[in-house]
Amino acid sequence: MSRTRSTLRIALAATLAASLAACAQRRPEQSEAELLAERTELRAELMGQGLEAISSLVERMHERQAMDPNATLDVLAISGGGDWGAFGTGLLRGSGEATDPALKRPQFDVVSGVSTGALIAPFAFLGTDADLKTVDDLYRNRKADWVKTRGLPFLVPDNASFAEVPGLEREIDAVITEEFAERVARAGDDGRVRIINTTNLDDGSPQPFRWAMAARDAVEKHDLKRLRNILLASSGVPAASRHARSTGPSTSTAPSRATPSAAAT
Repeated sequence: MSRTRSTLRIALAATLAASLAACAQRRPEQSEAELLAERTELRAELMGQGLEAISSLVERMHERQAMDPNATLDVLAISGGGDWGAFGTGLLRGSGEATDPALKRPQFDVVSGVSTGALIAPFAFLGTDADLKTVDDLYRNRKADWVKTRGLPFLVPDNASFAEVPGLEREIDAVITEEFAERVARAGDDGRVRIINTTNLDDGSPQPFRWAMAARDAVEKHDLKRLRNILLASSGVPAASRHARSTGPSTSTAPSRATPSAAAT
């Protein structure tokens, strides 16, 4: 009897998968030549943006050192690590309370983040005690629905992901508001650089995003979806999060290939 039931369950699962396949998301097929052309175009774009960022930082340092020969360029790189990000938020908050000037948190000229670091980086870029408390509270109060499995429908071959993150989406939507995006855009106007790192799944190449530039674009269009999705794409686990395909080239709004973080956790 148990063997019969197992067989029926397998048959039911296969039938359900087949019936849902029509509703699944399928990526458009592209030839190798098309993918290579996209990669060449993207690399040229990233190279141009990189030179622009370096030029603005050099100019920023030149002006700063004209007033203080000992001025430094302060860079913060926040790596992945899932809920270990709570250590990073605690460290950033604590450094803001340091009384020793050598240990006190500076205003960072460059902030980059990947995976869980992508979620922390916007708040570190703004750099106020209130912003860092906001992201620290987020890590201290995680919810059960941050990640939810899809159940049996994950068997559909073209399903967008094996899981969904409704709670995490809700939390990010609550804090990445248009007012927040405006502040990030203004913070990037003086030559500071804010980067979210992701990976193009088609060829394994890195695809960084100038998030302050994306914030400016989001404010102009009154549309924060892409701005939020860049964070979710970086922090999402490949194949486990639908935000693996969400972002597109660094500054344009063209449809994306696929951009979850290679180091996502």
